[in-house]
Amino acid sequence: GTGKSSLVKSMLGLFAKEGLRLVQVFKMDIEHLSELYSLLRESPLRFVLFFDDISFEPGDELAKLLKSIMDGDLEERPSNILIYATSNRRHLAHEVLQEEKFPEESYIERVSLVERFGIRLGFFAFGKEQYLQIVRHYAKKRSLSIDQQKLERLALEWSLANGFSGRSAYQFVKDLEGKLRLGIEF
Repeated sequence: GTGKSSLVKSMLGLFAKEGLRLVQVFKMDIEHLSELYSLLRESPLRFVLFFDDISFEPGDELAKLLKSIMDGDLEERPSNILIYATSNRRHLAHEVLQEEKFPEESYIERVSLVERFGIRLGFFAFGKEQYLQIVRHYAKKRSLSIDQQKLERLALEWSLANGFSGRSAYQFVKDLEGKLRLGIEF
């Protein structure tokens, strides 16, 4: 709900004319990345292989395979391919809660995959004002005719059950638009 996936997807609109293509890859497809590399390697286009909302459990073999692929252990990543990922996990892996004999090794294991991505962007939870700013933006974009104080009051009521995310703001405005079109009074 903070715009991670939307930011990645927006690149396609900005750079499609320059030959950029976005290919969504699912966690279960990691073992087929080398086949995808072979298919795309000779293309004149550039590709972003996109893992949306990916995370791994401790000891997940797919995480180990992805690390190996990104390191180029099995095969070098073609120069026309980048790998992007979004996750709600800082290190792409769930934190281990039980006491560990060697906690530093567990930490190194957790961060070793995310380090292979290079650049990392942090997306943090929205506060009330950011949420209301997004609500006002979507309401204006949809040309909703509603008093600003009423809009904000209704948005804050909505947020009690749905939180202060961008997704929540968007869903609120869509819901409000439908109610306004139906003539439902508030």
